[in-house]
Amino acid sequence: MMGEDIVTPAFGVCDCRHRLRIACVVRYIAQWQRILTIKIIGDDSMETSVSNCRSRFFWLILLLASAAGTLLAQLPLNVSNIVAQPGETVQIPILFGSGGPTYYLSSFGFDVFCDSTIMTLDTVIQSGTVSSGFSVIKNNRSGGFNHGVMRVGGYRVDTVAATGVFIYIQGTAQQKIGISTVRLDNVFLNSGTPTPIVTNGSIRIDRRPSLPLLTDLTGAQGDSLFSIVAATDLDLPNDTLTFTMSNAPAGSNIAKLDPSRALFWWRPSFSQKDTFSVRVKVTDVGGLSDSTSLRIIVAKKNVKPTFINKMRDTTINQGQTLLFTYTASDPNGDLMSYSLFSPPSGATITTSGAFSWKPLYPVLGPTIVSAVVTDGSLQDVATATVTVARVNQKPAIKSFVPTATVFSISYNKPTLFAVSVSDPNGDPLTYKWVVNNVVVKSGADTFYTATFTDPHNTAKIVTAVYTDPDGLADSTMWFTTVTDVQTEKELVPTEYALGQNYPNPFNPTTTLQFDLPKSSSVTLEVFNVSGARVRSLLRGENVGAGRHTMMWDGRDQSGRVAPSGVYMYRIAAGDFHAWKKMTLLK
Repeated sequence: MMGEDIVTPAFGVCDCRHRLRIACVVRYIAQWQRILTIKIIGDDSMETSVSNCRSRFFWLILLLASAAGTLLAQLPLNVSNIVAQPGETVQIPILFGSGGPTYYLSSFGFDVFCDSTIMTLDTVIQSGTVSSGFSVIKNNRSGGFNHGVMRVGGYRVDTVAATGVFIYIQGTAQQKIGISTVRLDNVFLNSGTPTPIVTNGSIRIDRRPSLPLLTDLTGAQGDSLFSIVAATDLDLPNDTLTFTMSNAPAGSNIAKLDPSRALFWWRPSFSQKDTFSVRVKVTDVGGLSDSTSLRIIVAKKNVKPTFINKMRDTTINQGQTLLFTYTASDPNGDLMSYSLFSPPSGATITTSGAFSWKPLYPVLGPTIVSAVVTDGSLQDVATATVTVARVNQKPAIKSFVPTATVFSISYNKPTLFAVSVSDPNGDPLTYKWVVNNVVVKSGADTFYTATFTDPHNTAKIVTAVYTDPDGLADSTMWFTTVTDVQTEKELVPTEYALGQNYPNPFNPTTTLQFDLPKSSSVTLEVFNVSGARVRSLLRGENVGAGRHTMMWDGRDQSGRVAPSGVYMYRIAAGDFHAWKKMTLLK
């Protein structure tokens, strides 16, 4: 019939508590001003006609049907908020609140109000909701002031738990952009219990913003990359857009420039390369959105390594070893190696950066040390000034004549003594020649000719002392014995022997005598009674055949005066070994 919607599901059997099966047939609803006829059929057939104003009888029927419901307290009823585009058919869910006790429903009724310029109210959707087992009656009318009204009522012969989605209000979104409240009024559940606590909802008519395809960004590591993202939104300026992105590389950003545009920018680090795909999304205030992809291609850019730890200007002494470890970093993570550019003599560096240098004479004063680190194509250089300070070192013997330091010298026969000496600092040297502690010659001469006319078997110690301008000195000594030239051949011993020192006891010097039947390598040493070496008078020296004497001055190897006591002296010549005791008495 005109002006009515009737939904009548199959009737079930009433609970045993009820004696009456109720079947309701709506005969006619005519524009809210007509007479409503309701036929109630029970155990005894009867027909009742009731005439009244448009809404009172409508709700009376529903109140009577609700008698089978359970009397409860309060039940939240929430209308959802939705966003739709112009012309779109929408379904607005009405939801029962959760978290409280469970209520049971057998009848309901309510009015729905909405701005008809925003959305027209069309019908209700019961499928999949609590209302799916109800017989539902609904009617639409205009409420004035662009208000659309739809009256909805329903009942069932049994009860159902009021949980989840109650019912859907279906409407059509209009072309007008805006928002309207979707309001429930005149709501009742069962015969008034539970009391519905209504939270109204809304519908927002919005047009979806859109994004264009974005041009690929290409660049290299360390470059600044930019892209303008321009959205289209027909609702501007009465809308607000938000730009976001996902799958974005670390360090990238997006910021809004104006109502419809945003700026993407990124500076890839030297650990970021290859291809990146960023998803850019624009969302309007109603939650409608669009997204597009921005592809970014980042090429590797080789950047030179840089020193982190590099040597500073410093001063060292001649002969001192300078050690330093260089470290550097490479932004690309490339393998690095180290080297020296035009290094000073003797300076070295490993490929891992360990530097070493021991400057010797004649290196003196400032020296430039340049370390280089490279990744194979690009490099960095670290330069430092190393000032080498002069350190005086004593002269050093290179060679001498005679080469034997212990030998016999013929009576009244000239013998040449000579030395060849170098000074590490290049200083000029002076020479002093001493025989038995008496200076016989001094000056620049590196040689001395000796002729001895002393009695047979006289010991002669010839010493060459060489000194630099700062007084540092060293010396070379020869130990000789004067022999009679006529009987020299008869004085050659036939066997090895170590004689007793004389004098003994002594203070502070004594003479040690030994015989060699042939030229031998001789070691002659002095020990204390604890077995510790005190002095080496000869150490592997090549000594010619004959009787020889050595003098000990009572000092240890460092030149310190030895204490009084018993000492042992030992000779080793070829296979010959012998010991003797002597006493230093002060």
